[in-house]
Amino acid sequence: GGVFYNDQNEEIYTFSEYLDDATNNEAEYSALIKGIECGLDLNLINIHIYSDSELVVKQVNGDYKVKNDRMKKLYKETYSLLSKFKSWSCTHVLRDKNKVADKLATDGRLKGK
Repeated sequence: GGVFYNDQNEEIYTFSEYLDDATNNEAEYSALIKGIECGLDLNLINIHIYSDSELVVKQVNGDYKVKNDRMKKLYKETYSLLSKFKSWSCTHVLRDKNKVADKLATDGRLKGK
């Protein structure tokens, strides 16, 4: 799940989706990719991404290498999409600072049950 805010910190768009048979890290990347695609659909030029997945943030920012082949595919897709923005940033936040997106992710999991 994910949420978009405008510069006034007002919620402008949310999404929530069930991902069958995905590992936790694959689900984090898939949510990131879905969010980036939504940002492109919203015609955003710049995007600031906040994620509670430290692994994904550190991989996207180049601090960690991506070793798993399935994760490499998601990483490459992420970078391909990010290249379409004028600028982007990716920042790690604690889960309690990401409550709306965390609830949307939970809602997505519940859709699959």
